[in-house]
Amino acid sequence: MVSFRTKKINSVPSLGEILSQARQKHSLTIDQAARSTKISSDYLHYLESGNYDRLPGEVYAKNFLKVYAGLLHLDPAGLISRYLSEKNIYFKTRQISKNKIEQPVERLRRIHFLVTPKLIRNFVLAGLLIIFLAYLGFKVKGMFAPPWLDIYSPTQNLVTAENIIAISGQTQKETILKINGQKVLADNSGLFSETVVLQPGTNLIEITAQKKHGQPTKIYRQVVVTGQTN
Repeated sequence: MVSFRTKKINSVPSLGEILSQARQKHSLTIDQAARSTKISSDYLHYLESGNYDRLPGEVYAKNFLKVYAGLLHLDPAGLISRYLSEKNIYFKTRQISKNKIEQPVERLRRIHFLVTPKLIRNFVLAGLLIIFLAYLGFKVKGMFAPPWLDIYSPTQNLVTAENIIAISGQTQKETILKINGQKVLADNSGLFSETVVLQPGTNLIEITAQKKHGQPTKIYRQVVVTGQTN
């Protein structure tokens, strides 16, 4: 049976860890090190925390490391080499993260740029066209739809001894009105009244209302005449 041995791999300390450990070894605080080196405590903190984008520039950072290395008895060349290596990795990582954030934003900007005045104008024109077509469709439907027609008298299946009866009712304006095929005039409000001569027995009266190009509306009234009066 093959046996395996585990081997512990020690991680390489970062520049910040080297500086921080050396400073603590000398029992120095950040503020004490800043006073001794004449370097801002913020810059020393950025070096130890790896916030390289907060430093004023590479030339200044190298100079800070030389002075700081002298205080902590470290090799300045080694620190500068490690700084340059970590700085490149740091900024490449930040650029990748920045691109991931900026790509959705850029897509949103492109979408925003698509909403141009020309596009807005086209939307407005399309909306007006839809409204016009809807109105036109409503008018056309009204032209060809059968008109409404109400008959007030006589009632259906009326029995009377009179041989003359009045047909009255109301319909839409501008409607051709006929009673038993004969045209009847209506007033401006669509009201009409016309007398009809009946025959003894059962009489079927047809009242028709129709627009010029539309379908007719027909209502029938059956009237029974029982006898004639002198």
